[in-house]
Amino acid sequence: MFDVAFVDAKMNAHKQYSVFDKKGLSIIKSDGTKIFTGMLFGTLRTVIALHKDYNPRRIVFVYEGENNRREVISPDYKAHRKNRKPLPGFEKQYQMTIGALSLLGLTQIKADEFEADDLIATLVSRSKGKDNLIVSSDKDLFTLLEEKTCMLLHTPKKMLFTERHFKEKFEINPNQFSLYLALVGDGTDNITGINRIDPETAKTLIQKHDTWQEIFKTLDEQSKGRLLINLKLTRLNCNIEISQTLQLHKEKTTEKFWNLMEELKFRSMFIEQNRQILEEIHERNEGYQGN
Repeated sequence: MFDVAFVDAKMNAHKQYSVFDKKGLSIIKSDGTKIFTGMLFGTLRTVIALHKDYNPRRIVFVYEGENNRREVISPDYKAHRKNRKPLPGFEKQYQMTIGALSLLGLTQIKADEFEADDLIATLVSRSKGKDNLIVSSDKDLFTLLEEKTCMLLHTPKKMLFTERHFKEKFEINPNQFSLYLALVGDGTDNITGINRIDPETAKTLIQKHDTWQEIFKTLDEQSKGRLLINLKLTRLNCNIEISQTLQLHKEKTTEKFWNLMEELKFRSMFIEQNRQILEEIHERNEGYQGN
């Protein structure tokens, strides 16, 4: 059993949208309006599977904040994503999913100016000594892996990735991973690496030198500047003040949740047979503030 499962909400939403929208899950309202429900259906399946497979006492959905601080540090940060066209109907399904999770009583948190990664890092830091499960496929979160913190990779194989798996794969410690990314770069976030440093070179440098400052001394002036910027982009903030977080609305009973399930015709699918599990999830999460 895990104490807390921290779910990367946006990444989960994109996964469920891509998988279940292909199935065309939807309802037709009395006025003829068609509402697609694949994202919510998939998200509830995720919540139920988490309970069955890993039995976390709490489940927390963590969201991206607005006004990303890293974009101020580097305008190129994730710049390649800004011109992407919004996925058709994504936002409507996203908001409906947030609302349904609130009705189920799950804790949902975001912090303005910070990414979900930073908030997860902060929450994991506050949960030291507890058994934490991170649900995401974002490799930036590998840096949080340790004896009591594992990561359920949100991929088709759903691999439980541990500190041991990380060391076998990268041959460095998880807390050195932000330095590794700062050296080699990260195409996913549009971070340019240090010139002439490939993954093998980066690994060798990290194994040879005790601190990033020692590696810094070996670089030319241009590369030194790049490394300093990159470290600001790759390092997670583990100390976000609670006053900067937003606790989204939660329901004290499940009545409205079940009414919504009836309206969306989910009861005739798989939800009703998992009613007891969903009730238990609500009971476990009632009153939880993410600490």
